[in-house]
Amino acid sequence: MKQQIYQPPKKLTSQLKQMDIDLQSIDWPSFGKDGDIEEWLKNEYGIIIPSQLNKAVIESIDEKQRADEVKVVRNEVEKKQKKFENIVKNSNKKNVDYEKVLKALSDYNLHGEDLVVSTLIAISTKRNVINCGQFGTSKSWTTRELMESLKLPFNEINGHQTPKVFFENLELYNNTIVIIDESCNIMSQREILDMLLSALQGSKIRWETTKEKREVEFKGTIIFNTNYMPNSPVLKAVADRCITNIVKLNSNKLKERLQRARTFKFDKNVWDGIKNNLFQKSDINDTILEQLYQIIDNIKVKSMREFDKLKDIADTSLRLTGTLELVKFFYTFKAIDIIINQDKKKKDIVKDISIEKDCSIRQAQRIYKQE
Repeated sequence: MKQQIYQPPKKLTSQLKQMDIDLQSIDWPSFGKDGDIEEWLKNEYGIIIPSQLNKAVIESIDEKQRADEVKVVRNEVEKKQKKFENIVKNSNKKNVDYEKVLKALSDYNLHGEDLVVSTLIAISTKRNVINCGQFGTSKSWTTRELMESLKLPFNEINGHQTPKVFFENLELYNNTIVIIDESCNIMSQREILDMLLSALQGSKIRWETTKEKREVEFKGTIIFNTNYMPNSPVLKAVADRCITNIVKLNSNKLKERLQRARTFKFDKNVWDGIKNNLFQKSDINDTILEQLYQIIDNIKVKSMREFDKLKDIADTSLRLTGTLELVKFFYTFKAIDIIINQDKKKKDIVKDISIEKDCSIRQAQRIYKQE
């Protein structure tokens, strides 16, 4: 059977003629039909078809445009950050040495001020708190030691619990502050999680078997300390009801904390003032509420509960410092938050993350998944 000789498309031959290339100089029979003719011409004869040039130009333009868009996002974040700082700066000040308070918080747990403030918020507003992060970051120490230093009553639930024992503990510790330590072991049990969700929203907690049925309306405050929070819908619902801190400390920050701890002295006078102010009347007024709505306009909002959590943070901040200074510990402004929420395809968002973080596509994909 006679082998059919490859015939290049008319569009291709027309382009080659326009480029003053002799068609007879090309050994067309040696081209395999399954390949890409334009790539073959490029590799065998160094001939670059204009369409390939255009593709390279388009990709170059696309990358430049993408970089410009990320730059716009960065500028937007900087504006949000400045606006946020101005709101805090202009918040009302009462007769409180707020700089002394901020120093006391920092001295108590350097790079872990949010843990300290969260514990104070739980005491002041009864807002539930989750402290999640690597071991050795003083989560347990901060909450337990601070409660003891301030001579405030609390109860602890540690380690493995059966659903029945957990119910009985919450029943026993009702109307108190409950510190749940190493709570990742506890939260791996669905029955306990269901009880937690009920407790966190002030509903009745139930324990029911074929032999007995018990229930209690939990009115206490819960502080979780855990090294790990599994990524599940139920646990996301738990976190949504709490002020959640993700504690990440590198080696340098841990060293700085250790050095600070060597010279730390508990200033009883300052902390007595902090303790007294925790139970003062709320300073939230219409002016403050307007400032909080301005903050909401500039931060990443994950749920309808965000404003209530912000209000509790602001309330405690005003009681302790007379300003909104402590809000800074809980809200950061990152270009990544805006990039991830863009109305784009996932692959385009990942490319934008790669530019923003100056990392590989694979790393950008991991960041996208984590966020």
